Amino acid sequence: MKRFAILLVFLLAGLTVTAQSPRYQQFKEYRNEADTLRMKQMLDGWGEKDPEFYAAWVNYCSVMAEETQDPTWLEMGVSWAQNGREAWPDDELLLHKLSDALFDNEQFQDALAVLEDIERRGLGEIITWYHLSVIYGAKGDFGQSRRYLEKMIQDGEEDDQDYARDMLEEYDRIEHRADSLALHPDHAAIKAISQTAAFQDLIDRFAACDTTLTRDEIATIYYGSSYLKNYNLVPSQGEAIRTLAEEGKIEEARAALKAKLQDYPVSLFVLFSLYNLSEYEAEAEVYLWKIRRLLSTIDNTGRANSTERPFQVICVNDEYHALNYILGMQEFKSQAVVEGPMDKMDFLNEYSLEMTVYFYLTPPYWERLNSLFGGND
Repeated sequence: MKRFAILLVFLLAGLTVTAQSPRYQQFKEYRNEADTLRMKQMLDGWGEKDPEFYAAWVNYCSVMAEETQDPTWLEMGVSWAQNGREAWPDDELLLHKLSDALFDNEQFQDALAVLEDIERRGLGEIITWYHLSVIYGAKGDFGQSRRYLEKMIQDGEEDDQDYARDMLEEYDRIEHRADSLALHPDHAAIKAISQTAAFQDLIDRFAACDTTLTRDEIATIYYGSSYLKNYNLVPSQGEAIRTLAEEGKIEEARAALKAKLQDYPVSLFVLFSLYNLSEYEAEAEVYLWKIRRLLSTIDNTGRANSTERPFQVICVNDEYHALNYILGMQEFKSQAVVEGPMDKMDFLNEYSLEMTVYFYLTPPYWERLNSLFGGND
């Protein structure tokens, strides 16, 4: 575990400020030296529990976590910070200590709420900007992360500035790469191509895992296929196949899926099902080759948290594949249809941070939906 080493400077505004006593200053020296024996001796002899007592315990837990590599110390640090806040709800030092403890324990969503409170109160400092830049980066919100990195450059010491500049350069590389790989499907042109013999040739090349296929050709294959078949129906049609697999009739399930793949060659549901049921590594690699290229196509159409650049999919089921395998969804929260037509998806990512992404369901989906309801949205 690697903490961001930096000198904390507490601002004298907003909350009740407890002046740091010589005793607490001495304790911090022991903390910086990682002298856990003297830290514990001071804690045992502290006497009356004041805000600095709780802050000192948070520091002690942090050092012990680093020394022992035992994460339960980080949980204890959070508990000490929370208990201190309950006893001294208006103390500034404990507010900062709570944000530190939550961040160190990777409770990033809770830490974000505390950090935003610190900022609203005008109490932000270098460690606040660092924590906020990391959390927003983990949420995929590079714009907000950049904002706090720039604050670090403005307010920080040389090491802080160097770190922030390195991160900004990394974001530039990431965003440049994303822009260079961005796909902007022309759905009218794709629809026209899908009606030609040339399109079947593309499908045959994809089925054969032709490595000479370009990114634009694979995008044409993926989005064009939806003009020929309703891919939204495939998962519900797969219920009988799932039953076969659950009953241990694997060969029958594989045969049924392979037959389905003939009709729906870019169905992520079918491809993932075949991959999971593959008996041989070489066969699994074929399905994985196709899965990766289809997910890459979806990934390159969108940006996280963007209504201007939503991820483009051909059916609802593919939204969930994108959430799981592109965006690292840990827990699904909610879905809503918004203007566009788009789906708004709220979920927790791999860092347990709340995220929102948008999916544009391409024209064939909405054309079929409108036809079912007499042209009404």
